[in-house]
Amino acid sequence: MLTGELPEFLPPTLNRAGFWNNLLTGQIPSSYVNHSSLEHLILGGNQLTGELPVGISTMNLVWLDVSLNSLGGQLPRDWSTIPSMDILRVNNNMFTGELPEFLPSTLTDANLSDNLLTGEIPSSYVTLSSLDRLLISGNNITGTVSTGMCELGLSIFEVDCSIVECSCCNCTRRLLEARTINRPTSVGKLRRMGAQMPSHPLRGGLRGPKDVAQEHDTVTKWTEAKAEQ
Repeated sequence: MLTGELPEFLPPTLNRAGFWNNLLTGQIPSSYVNHSSLEHLILGGNQLTGELPVGISTMNLVWLDVSLNSLGGQLPRDWSTIPSMDILRVNNNMFTGELPEFLPSTLTDANLSDNLLTGEIPSSYVTLSSLDRLLISGNNITGTVSTGMCELGLSIFEVDCSIVECSCCNCTRRLLEARTINRPTSVGKLRRMGAQMPSHPLRGGLRGPKDVAQEHDTVTKWTEAKAEQ
């Protein structure tokens, strides 16, 4: 496993940067936002802190994964300028504020679960015709899911049904102790805790090491398949 901090600078022509499941600490370098060729930035399963770099929502990313860290602050409000983003995974951190107001129109998988987000689901989400999976459970998202959201026909639409009214969602119950007490900040901590929770291969929430490994294999195969298209 890698330790220390992320490299301050990446090769200018780098297309994919993967640091999944290590023991890296510190913040995400602000220099990363200047890499116009970078499409896959996979930083999940580490011990990263701080906030997302300013400008990260304007990069040409296809896949951004910063899940299972200790990142905080507010998420950018507008991600719609990213031209070809497929996957956005910011789950299992400590982000505050509201859900992003606008997401990329090409997005297929958005996992924002298990943070400290508040408010309601933005009305703009009903226009995300490419979206297949939306996970926002484990936050403090409230309100009523609109008919338009249900008509998107998402294969996974996960909310906390104890505080969200939804006729078409995959319901979960809030696990406050998992979100605010002894919150795992890395895959290593999950292993030591022996945390188990049923999960879809591409969903968030606490899970054991086998689930994490299977998820990594799944998303790796998905990336390779997309690259061959």
